[in-house]
Amino acid sequence: MADNVKKDIAKDTGVVEPNLYLLLEVTPISSFEEIHKSYRALSKKYHPDLCEDKELGAKKMKEIVAAFNQLKDKNSRDLYDNKKMFQFKSYRKDRSGMKEEPKGFFAKLFYKKPDEKELKKLAKMGENFAMAVSLAKTKSANGISDARDMFNNLLKLQPKNPDLYFNLGLTFYFSGDIDNAKISFQNALKLDPNFKEASDILQSFKI
Repeated sequence: MADNVKKDIAKDTGVVEPNLYLLLEVTPISSFEEIHKSYRALSKKYHPDLCEDKELGAKKMKEIVAAFNQLKDKNSRDLYDNKKMFQFKSYRKDRSGMKEEPKGFFAKLFYKKPDEKELKKLAKMGENFAMAVSLAKTKSANGISDARDMFNNLLKLQPKNPDLYFNLGLTFYFSGDIDNAKISFQNALKLDPNFKEASDILQSFKI
């Protein structure tokens, strides 16, 4: 691929384009063969000579051809997949949503301290978070499923952690469950209205 084309793909214009995988009705972990098969089926469906709505057909054909041309090439597909909105977040204690134990006698009266079992789990939070991210990054069906279970369990300990909801959303996105992905990204935005990656990926779903 020419260098200037690579730069155009990688450049962040601030405008969120429609999600290429959704345009082609595949998932981000689909093989090239699966992408090609779906592309051919959609080409037949929307070809101007076959589609009853000529205007819609022409529009959809332009979109799916552009999406396929980008995803059929490994380098340009990697550039697309490496966009920040598709990357799992690492654990950050300052994003945990956990409140520190209050100081002062009366404040402590109303503070519910985690029990010993919860404290042990919280102590391993970063380790388990990293393990879930590693599983998800394999981009295998089993790895993503296991990571989803782990993120859901971690949310029981840190229900106000926007990064956990974001990572959970990505596991749904990679497996093609867009409805649950949307819910997770929206939950992340409720906790952090300035969560750009969550906002961007939701925008990309509007095709």
